[in-house]
Amino acid sequence: MSEKTIYLHIGQPKTGTSSIQRFCIENVEILNRAGIGYELMPYTYLKTRPERNARFLSTVVRDENRQIIKGGKEKRMEEAFGILAEQLTRYDSILLTDERLWNFFGIRGYDPLIKLQEFAKSQGARVCVVAYVRPQDDWIVSLYRQRVQDSDTDLSWEDFLAGGPVRMSVHYEAECDRIAEIVGRENMIFRVYDRSLFPGGKIETDFLDALGITDLTGMKEPVRETNPSLTNNYAEILRIFNTLNTEEGMKLTNRLFEKSALDCSVKFAAEHKTTLLSDAQRQELRERFEEENERVNEKYLQKGKLTLKTGSDLPVWSSENEEMHRDTLLFIGSVAANQQEQIRLLEEEVKTLKKQVRGLEYDLAKVRKMVEVLRKVKHTFSKKPPKDSKSSK
Repeated sequence: MSEKTIYLHIGQPKTGTSSIQRFCIENVEILNRAGIGYELMPYTYLKTRPERNARFLSTVVRDENRQIIKGGKEKRMEEAFGILAEQLTRYDSILLTDERLWNFFGIRGYDPLIKLQEFAKSQGARVCVVAYVRPQDDWIVSLYRQRVQDSDTDLSWEDFLAGGPVRMSVHYEAECDRIAEIVGRENMIFRVYDRSLFPGGKIETDFLDALGITDLTGMKEPVRETNPSLTNNYAEILRIFNTLNTEEGMKLTNRLFEKSALDCSVKFAAEHKTTLLSDAQRQELRERFEEENERVNEKYLQKGKLTLKTGSDLPVWSSENEEMHRDTLLFIGSVAANQQEQIRLLEEEVKTLKKQVRGLEYDLAKVRKMVEVLRKVKHTFSKKPPKDSKSSK
């Protein structure tokens, strides 16, 4: 009997993880046919899709008031391991996935991975860690725009870059070495995120290949969902609006700002081709990571090479560019238009609700009339018959 496997897909963020997870849910029969189970866990987390079924490894448990429950994470992990033990009786392998784990391991530590490895051994299984990585220059820029879009930062690009960035695990060698110490280098599947290397340019089919799945009979083609990126001008505008994000209510308002910035980015993308990284910044990144990346390429990558760009043909972005004033006005106009559309939709919803209320009021009036009739009928039959005057004599 071959050893069972727990595949742990840890990201990185911004390497097609959402697409992989959606694809695997839609094509779970292909995974099952290969003996791999991919099932959702019975837990919910704020702003987290259920497909990220490994979230229990890194996230604390909170009560209804959003307060951390002491010991809740450990209790949930123990419960989750029980669920996984049951799944291992039905599958040769199981798939866990959550892109948050890449940064969590690098910043918070590897204790969850150690516990998962200990659990796997207790089940006669192994843990195999799967990850896609991007060159640091490409990844940092992509992640910065995403953080701005998600209202998670109001830092300028220069401050974000100067910060390390603080909340990212950018030194791949240290992370790979530590993972190798825990699960073994032979249990690591690390590839470069480069669509030119994927079968048909699709990361979803490359992921199946990474898991050793070759039978794609009945595969549902991945749906290319529109996931536009912010242009540099609209990222800067949205970043400034993020400084207003001091209250929970503003986070809801920022969804409107985000939609407007993305709408404008899509419409004017062809006019906004610039790069955030200057040649000096690229040189600094190469000096920081080039030698380390060469060692990662040699020791851990089975597909592709981490190569930082030496330069770009695009002009370096500046907040003082001549289109910034126009884009600010377009953004404000788009916010107003989107807000007006929201108002229109809410007015339609109110009209529908009012119509439903009138219908309920009409039904209630009929019920009241019926109740009144029944009361009269009951009153009529409850009257005592008059006494017979003759018989009373």
